[in-house]
Amino acid sequence: MHIELGQFLKARRSRLQPATVGLSTTGERRRVPGLRREEVATLAGLSESYYRDLEQGVAVNASPQVLDALARVFDLTPQEHEHLRLLAEPAPRPMTRNRPQSQEPAPETQRVIESISAPVLVTGVTGDILAWNPVAHALFAGHLDVHAPENPEHRPNLARLIVLDPASRTLFVDWAAKVLDVAAHLRLSVGTWPGYPGLDSLIGELSIKSEEFTKAWSSHEVSTCGLEPFGLDHPMVGELTVEQHTMVSPTAPEQTYMLFTTPKGSSSQAAVDMLNCACRSQPGMKVPGSLRGDRPPTDSFSVAGS
Repeated sequence: MHIELGQFLKARRSRLQPATVGLSTTGERRRVPGLRREEVATLAGLSESYYRDLEQGVAVNASPQVLDALARVFDLTPQEHEHLRLLAEPAPRPMTRNRPQSQEPAPETQRVIESISAPVLVTGVTGDILAWNPVAHALFAGHLDVHAPENPEHRPNLARLIVLDPASRTLFVDWAAKVLDVAAHLRLSVGTWPGYPGLDSLIGELSIKSEEFTKAWSSHEVSTCGLEPFGLDHPMVGELTVEQHTMVSPTAPEQTYMLFTTPKGSSSQAAVDMLNCACRSQPGMKVPGSLRGDRPPTDSFSVAGS
């Protein structure tokens, strides 16, 4: 994880402008974007050699005081600060070892999501969709089999769906921003679950197949996916805006509930209500027009990839 730590520090250093931290650069030609290593070290109260070793992955066991100082210099959010702390740990945590390649949803999951009228889906660490209610299926992946999450070998993967499925380019109003969300969330997962089976290979696949993802990944953003409301242009119900609420399962910490809400009385709520009615009247329906153009096989966006 120390290579990841160095890359994270270097990315944060490159985007921090001298003027932001009170450094004057009048008449000076700078060869690097952002701050120099020695400037970061001075601001954090560290020696230049020690900070250089941190960026190069040589230094280990950085103290909480050092990490707090760097978080202050880089003006990290609480989530980014925690990510920094996890990257600086000396070795992978025991909880991440010997994890199964596939997961099963917690026993109460299906009962919970079926009792909710808003779209809700459950994902694992790598973004495998373990369960969804009918309206979430219709909203985000209506061209796929509604029962696909029940098959561990061919479960849809949310990251692949957003980044690689042509349907997403027309479904998400700001698709590029959503790809950035995916990359930021996967960065968070790498820090929280180092060495988790399938996580590195998923990131590698997305990087090979998508220039947009590669650019987003190189930014080293860290966040929970979907903190801001986002717009959809759905083939059945038209344009709507949803807010995402993310919650960790109380019985399975590797599983995340994603609940999507709309303002009461809004046209977006009316659109979701319309989808709910269609799902009740046509169980397991496929959403027509979800893809403009030829559709790849469903398996292309499953756990196994293509």
